[in-house]
Amino acid sequence: MTITLVGVWAGLSAQQSTFGLTSFSYLLLALAFLWGFAKTESGRVANLRRGAAISLGDTLSILRRDHMFLVVIIANILSLFIYAHMDSSLVQYLTRIEAPRLVELISSMIFVNALTIVLLQFPIMKLMGYFEY
Repeated sequence: MTITLVGVWAGLSAQQSTFGLTSFSYLLLALAFLWGFAKTESGRVANLRRGAAISLGDTLSILRRDHMFLVVIIANILSLFIYAHMDSSLVQYLTRIEAPRLVELISSMIFVNALTIVLLQFPIMKLMGYFEY
C-alpha cells in the first residue's frame, strides 16, 4: 500500500527523480527474477542443453488438455487488453474532452485498481477454488 502511494506521489509531482525511481524499481525486479529463476530447477541453463525446444504445437496440446491453465491464459490476455485500453485510449479520450483535474483522476484510477487487486486477489482465489473445470 505504501509503495502504491509513493508511486502516485511520484506521478503527481512529475519530478526528474521519478524516472530514476522507476528505473531503480525495474532493476530490482529484474534482479529478483534472475535470482528466483536461478534457484529453480527449470531455470538452470543445464536443463536447456538437455531438453529439446518446445514447439508451438506442444504448447497448444498442453492448453487443449489443461482447461484451468487455458482459462488463466485467456484471463491474462483479457487483462492485458483492459490495461492497454486504460493506459492509452482512456487517457487520450479524457484529455480530448478536457476532463478537469486529469492527472488526479488517472492517478486515482490506477490507485483504486491496485488496491482492488491487493484486497480481492486472495478472496477471489479462495472462491474460485471451489470450481472445477
